[in-house]
Amino acid sequence: MIHWRKEWRLFWPDYDAAPERTHAYVLKHLADVDMTVAAAAHHGLCIQAGGHVGLWPLNLAASFDRVLTYEPDPALFECLKRNTAKAANINAEPFALGAAPGKAVMRTDKKAGSWAIDPAGTVEVAVVTIDAMLAARGWPRCDAIVLDIEGYEVEALKGAAETIERFRPVLHVEELGLFRKRSAEFMQSIGYVERGRAGRDGLYVCERSDPARTFGSASQC
Repeated sequence: MIHWRKEWRLFWPDYDAAPERTHAYVLKHLADVDMTVAAAAHHGLCIQAGGHVGLWPLNLAASFDRVLTYEPDPALFECLKRNTAKAANINAEPFALGAAPGKAVMRTDKKAGSWAIDPAGTVEVAVVTIDAMLAARGWPRCDAIVLDIEGYEVEALKGAAETIERFRPVLHVEELGLFRKRSAEFMQSIGYVERGRAGRDGLYVCERSDPARTFGSASQC
């Protein structure tokens, strides 16, 4: 299922057809989260998904007091758990993030990190919401949400409505292809504006000057 890559000092999933290429891609984009660190007014809690093998949460954990990371791919989660085991400020959970709690199915892929929620998928996973998980843990604040979940970012943010309303965290989301337009429209609807880009990722912050924007019935920003 997974094995130890001595040259990288990381556990890695066996199913990855091109691990060297995937590893190089991850290293190339590790610094993308630097814009999140710079934009966050406080560095208490960062919620991050997908956790992959743990390199992104480890990078964020150097700046945030606590990182709550999610990875529903079973093999990747096992790698994530082992690779971050020594980081006392990282909590890893084997769930997908969505708009409502329940179940979903994922489409598999031969590249680690490219599994995606898809009705035609074959691997069932549990789905949780950011709001519910934050409430269950009793965290007093959330300063940043970083999402790289293969086109499911908006659904995860819908499940963070209360968190966004209360804390107005910095939002860092991957925006693949057609998902970029949907993401930008959603951000505008909740009063967030783009403040930076890194590759396919967009950084959004709350536009405090426009209190008329709403998230359902809850006023934002």
